[in-house]
Amino acid sequence: MNLKFHDDRGNEALITDVATFTDFVERGKIRPETLVFNRETSLWSRADEYEQYSAAMTEIHARRLRQADTPPYGAPRRGPDEINAISGRPWLSLLAAAVVLFAFTMLVVASVAFSSGAEAVGFRIGTALGYSLLWAALPAFLIWRFALGKKRGTGLMIFACGFFVICSYQSFAAFAEARNGKKATDDMALMMRDAMSGKLIDPKSIDAGTYGNATPMMKVIAEYAAQTQTDFLRMNEEMTALDIQKLLAPETLQDVSHIDAGQRRLQSLLELLDRYDELFRKRTDEMPARVEQSEMSSQSKREFLAGFNERKAAGLKQVSDFFEIERNFVSKTDELYNFVRARQRLYRIAGSEIQFDSQRDADIYNGLLGEIDAIAKQEDDWRTRISQSGEAQLDKMERETGPRF
Repeated sequence: MNLKFHDDRGNEALITDVATFTDFVERGKIRPETLVFNRETSLWSRADEYEQYSAAMTEIHARRLRQADTPPYGAPRRGPDEINAISGRPWLSLLAAAVVLFAFTMLVVASVAFSSGAEAVGFRIGTALGYSLLWAALPAFLIWRFALGKKRGTGLMIFACGFFVICSYQSFAAFAEARNGKKATDDMALMMRDAMSGKLIDPKSIDAGTYGNATPMMKVIAEYAAQTQTDFLRMNEEMTALDIQKLLAPETLQDVSHIDAGQRRLQSLLELLDRYDELFRKRTDEMPARVEQSEMSSQSKREFLAGFNERKAAGLKQVSDFFEIERNFVSKTDELYNFVRARQRLYRIAGSEIQFDSQRDADIYNGLLGEIDAIAKQEDDWRTRISQSGEAQLDKMERETGPRF
């Protein structure tokens, strides 16, 4: 040991061993705030920053305890100052540890309960711990070291309070995110139901103030649904313009010129079906790029695309079934036209009916009409299945994203 200090008179005193250091402390020559020079490091430091000071204090207290009288039940007498000097408020450290444990438990429970998956849980807990090191541990150390003079337990208590605030914020953020996600799911289901009932979707109605972090996902879904809905409406308008309802009207079959006009409309309908079939598939294929260009988080993008790809095949099958039914209608109607064309002058139009000269021709004609009616029934069944399937998927989505609190 190679230390020195200046006593109250300004005289330089050397410290060569622990015993000398302890003697100076016991006699009050060296106090906690006394500056002591270390010849080995050439630095001045407060006496209480040296390990020898703590050892000296321990030795001094031990001497006093040995000198004190012992009551009959064996406990040595201590004054209030001695108790505080020895204990250093251990209850404060215990309280701080309890606060830290409670805050961390709250964070873990909230993250697991309100996050969408293990990755989100890990990210939220990691974020809280990172913020704690930066905004709680570092300030607590600096305050404890320079403002509070290393008072035992105070630094840990300051850190515990900061850690509690950060964990509380992250727990509330998880709850708010889950609440916004649930609202987004409910509104998404309502939006899809409105679309199925024919109500137009307005993507501009999606705002960040309502849906929070779920806003980018809601915008992607709303834009896709609105675009698909617009495509269907345009397809129906073009079909209506072709006057499909009158394709089988008796006046359309009255002569070759009318039959030719009807078949031209059938050809236009077939081209329309091919065009929109390709368009709907294109909309589906564009979805991954639309998601990647959105402001969704990386995890949300992966989860969204995973769910989309899982349902993609079934969705394309439903669309394919619709266009197959429509093409069957075109094919069977064209077959009826060709049959009637081959029976010119063998039938006549009587009001809203066609009367054939041959019962056999009448039976064939009625059979073709029956097959066309069956195709129309298939379209009605398809629409019913789509509606039921959509409702089932929406119900499942609402159940799976229901509150876990």
